[in-house]
Amino acid sequence: MDIKIITRHDVFVDAVANDCDLLKWAENWILENESDIDIEFYNNGHISIINNYITFSGDNGIFELEIITKTI
Repeated sequence: MDIKIITRHDVFVDAVANDCDLLKWAENWILENESDIDIEFYNNGHISIINNYITFSGDNGIFELEIITKTI
């Protein structure tokens, strides 16, 4: 069975099922952790998943989380 490990600067953030909707997960994660992240989403921010990264593009910069797929 595969799972997805989400990391930030090589530090564990979360583990989710392989079939998890990562875009929805990322939306929830940024809302729960916005005080810890120095990124603002007032006007044109969006979240994308490209290759093995969840990218948060905000009004004042870009923030990324890495996605690592593991078989357990």
